[in-house]
Amino acid sequence: MSNKVYSSQFKQEVVTAYKNEDFSVKELTERFQIPKVTLYKWDRDI
Repeated sequence: MSNKVYSSQFKQEVVTAYKNEDFSVKELTERFQIPKVTLYKWDRDI
């Protein structure tokens, strides 16, 4: 398993798309190639 480092701008972009309900969780995780748990963590932390 590799630990990728994402910029805060990238994280904000993903979380904004998630909060605006522009895409489903599945669509976001596939589009941005991130695990679902990562998306939920960013949402909680941002």
